[in-house]
Amino acid sequence: MKRINGIVILSILLSFFNISFNPAVKKTITVQVVFEFNKTVATVEDARERAVAFHSITFIDSVGYTISEITFGTSEANTLQGDGWFENETSTDVGSFQWAGGSSKSASMQLTIPDGRKECC
Repeated sequence: MKRINGIVILSILLSFFNISFNPAVKKTITVQVVFEFNKTVATVEDARERAVAFHSITFIDSVGYTISEITFGTSEANTLQGDGWFENETSTDVGSFQWAGGSSKSASMQLTIPDGRKECC
C-alpha cells in the first residue's frame, strides 16, 4: 500500500483457492467483480467523487505463485472496466493508477481468471 498526498493507493492480491487448475483442461472463467465503497471524497481542487485509487491486481494460485497481473492506468485495464472508473493517471511514487468511485460509490470490471500457473524460478 502506498500513499500519494495522504491518499492510499491499493494493490490487490486475488487468490482463487477454491478453483482447481488443471493444465490439461483449458477452460476460461470470467467473473464480474464489483467494488462497493462506503464513502467518496470530492474537494474544491478535484470535484470527482473518488473512493479508492487502484494500482494493480495480482492473481496468485493456491500456493502463492503469481499467475497474472493487471496494472491500472493502462489500456489493458481500461478494456476490462465497467462503470465507476476515472481516467488513467500516473504518479512518480507509484506509476500508473486509476481512481474508482463516482456517485454510485462502486466500480465494476470483467475479470478472466487465468488458467494454470506460471513456472517458478
